[in-house]
Amino acid sequence: MKTNPIQKINTETRRYEGVEHLMVQPHAPAARASEEQASFFEIAELKDAFPKVALVPNAIDTTTIRQKLETGELSRYAAIASHVFFSSYRDGDKEVRFTRKDLEIAAADLWTDLPANLGDLIYSQRRREGLSDLIRSTAPDRFDWQLETTGRGRYRFVLVSDARITFTDDCRIVTVPDQTSPALRACCLSESARLELAIRENNLLERFLAMPLARIQGKTRTFLEGIGQTEIDGILMSAEDLTEPIIVTLQVVSSPEPFRPAQAMLGAQVAAAKYPNMCHQPVIAQALNEHDIVLFEVGLDQRELKVIQNVVYRIVHNDD
Repeated sequence: MKTNPIQKINTETRRYEGVEHLMVQPHAPAARASEEQASFFEIAELKDAFPKVALVPNAIDTTTIRQKLETGELSRYAAIASHVFFSSYRDGDKEVRFTRKDLEIAAADLWTDLPANLGDLIYSQRRREGLSDLIRSTAPDRFDWQLETTGRGRYRFVLVSDARITFTDDCRIVTVPDQTSPALRACCLSESARLELAIRENNLLERFLAMPLARIQGKTRTFLEGIGQTEIDGILMSAEDLTEPIIVTLQVVSSPEPFRPAQAMLGAQVAAAKYPNMCHQPVIAQALNEHDIVLFEVGLDQRELKVIQNVVYRIVHNDD
């Protein structure tokens, strides 16, 4: 006697996109004229057992992500993050939650090595590399996906407004003769390092805030509860004899593209955690091109981020 196909399907344990494991218990086959007849209606009823397995618009399967990883279209970090996202994403979702365990599963499914430092993967997708176009393509108009930490080893992709910060058209331009030695410039291998060097050697922060500053700490990476691993590029303090000293945090953005308000507020959040009883002043420095650096002073106005002032400093090299 041939095996009932319905019984075989019902007793299998299978992994579906977005569903960890499902076990459907076997049941007695309905009476039929012939054992060789498979009941179409009985197979159709299986759909009710998997309400979340329906095809989702914009969904990307594991094979597609694996191929993009192999061809170099996606980095290892981006591929793992994309796999985690599309394993749970359903059309219309406003957030997708996951844990470190999901990152491990994604790496195994993609046949790639698990990063030794999973925290660096999260940090890279949040700030350094950014989320892949695969993920961002699912966001509605005027919205974008943002990666957030919700606790130790817990994260979420969440839809946020696609607002960006950029310098205003009436931004003041100040010409500054470059005080950086050519030897120092030649030693900087990255764009962010060159930007930080130009800011330090030409005292751009002091010019911008109109007060002397003392550097307390350079690049700082710390864990903030509810935010996760965070990195800023410098912490300074007002060197004047003020009644209330001011803590200034610096973040550098080497890309000329507009950046998110959430990124701009990281400095204030780090300062509030490290120096809770002091005034904080976050500053963002952005390289527009080889010569122009724009500094932003930002603050909160009724819980909304506002640009208080921005100035473009045009660095003129001695050999120009």
